[in-house]
Amino acid sequence: NESSMVCGVPRTMPAGAGLQRDVAAGIVDDIYRLKLDTGEVINLGEAQGASVQEISVTPDGSAAVFTDANSGRLIRFGL
Repeated sequence: NESSMVCGVPRTMPAGAGLQRDVAAGIVDDIYRLKLDTGEVINLGEAQGASVQEISVTPDGSAAVFTDANSGRLIRFGL
């Protein structure tokens, strides 16, 4: 919805990963919900061992769907 967003955040960030993305390849992400109206940040859990790429929320808001950057598999994550 318009008052929150969902994203993947790496569990760790090795030195240099901000400048060279390959350094962070293979790092597992957590899924977070950010409430834009309050600034609240909620950790929804591990992204099923995946590195989140191209995340979208289903129209009914019940799940996030994303590609695992490491394997290329499509993953559905219940919200």
